Amino acid sequence: FVWLVGALVGSVSSGTDHSCEPQHCVIDKNNLQFIKPAPSVRAVARGSFNWDTSLCWWTFCHLQAVLRTHWYLWGGENIEMAFRVWMCGGSLEIIPCSVVGHIFCTRSPLSFPDGVDVITRNQVRLAEVWMDDYKKIFYNRNKKAATVAREKSYGDISEHLKLKEKLRCRNFSWYLENVYTEAFVPDLNPVLFGSLKNVATNTCLDIGEKNPGAKSVILFICHDMGINQYFEYTSHQEL
Repeated sequence: FVWLVGALVGSVSSGTDHSCEPQHCVIDKNNLQFIKPAPSVRAVARGSFNWDTSLCWWTFCHLQAVLRTHWYLWGGENIEMAFRVWMCGGSLEIIPCSVVGHIFCTRSPLSFPDGVDVITRNQVRLAEVWMDDYKKIFYNRNKKAATVAREKSYGDISEHLKLKEKLRCRNFSWYLENVYTEAFVPDLNPVLFGSLKNVATNTCLDIGEKNPGAKSVILFICHDMGINQYFEYTSHQEL
């Protein structure tokens, strides 16, 4: 438990509204090699999120009891906890000198009765509780999530909303202006949005894979789901 003592415990004990977590590194499942990033002033560990509500890194599991009513398995709960900590008066810190290794499973040990719809449902719950009008940015990019929201098939969120009101949590605009200040915020109401389709070949402009050497934009079979085939024409006349 070397990762727990020292800086991590000291940081947690500094206040009940302060959350912290160790830096997460990968353990190779084949040889158990501990792959720790090389120290660098530029390699600052920090969590962030994309507008498809996927986490770009890990966030800390807050020490408070989590309201799990109608929350299915996993997906979105990590971002939800981070939003709750910051927007409800707390703070979250990553302690770089406290390191925990993680072995990623080849296959998920969990059974998803509804497939990836479970994750989508959780992401919609996150958006409905915390993102205010900015949830439209997420729904524009994810048609499946937009359908879940429109049909209100994401379960009961009343307890989360009551907690948000009880704790006098700030709104999502405050979070973007004071916490994630470098976030790129798309238009809430773009002039046009959707896919760019070649009707002759039934292919759409696609951002492609992010692997090294891969093309940044390709033509791919249209899937009508948004996400990597989503584009918008903004009020600044930009695509």
